[in-house]
Amino acid sequence: MRQALPGIAIRTTLIVGFPGETPAQHRRMLEGIRELRFSWLGAFPYSREPGTSAADAPRQVGKRVRQKRWEAVMAAQAEIAEEKSRSRIGTVERVLIEGYDEDRGLWFGRSGREAPEVDGQVLLHSAGVLQPGQFVAAEVIRAEIYDVTARVLDAPTPDSGSCRHEGGAEEWKMKPRANYTHSQSRA
Repeated sequence: MRQALPGIAIRTTLIVGFPGETPAQHRRMLEGIRELRFSWLGAFPYSREPGTSAADAPRQVGKRVRQKRWEAVMAAQAEIAEEKSRSRIGTVERVLIEGYDEDRGLWFGRSGREAPEVDGQVLLHSAGVLQPGQFVAAEVIRAEIYDVTARVLDAPTPDSGSCRHEGGAEEWKMKPRANYTHSQSRA
């Protein structure tokens, strides 16, 4: 998929400590996470729910073991997420503005890589006032494990509905509800 769709974000959610999960299976899960390198991964420890088949299944995994396995999965993914976030530094991305965080003094939103409410955010420095629902061109300038910080390069005026950034050999044209187009000049 990554070869066919460069820049694609691949997300998954896992359950750890399901009844019958062996140490070897858990190790294979960790190996798979490191090999597949998901853009985003959520995980949760199995929780016994009355009335379900799994609640009465043999070989229940103990609570402490489930917790340790969950921590191992999240630590493996944090390494991958931080590397992926750092690789975004210097890129220009189309960001959907979602709001303003008064405590941080930053706008926040998401690119096409982040799912709402479950993935990291793009935190934005902007010289001007932005509007939720607005798309902007932003250059990523800093990365944390899950969030990146960017500076707004160009934002549409309230009545234009589009924005354009011309920077060096690259030109980005953005329109809400349309695909990002990027052209690289070959001079």
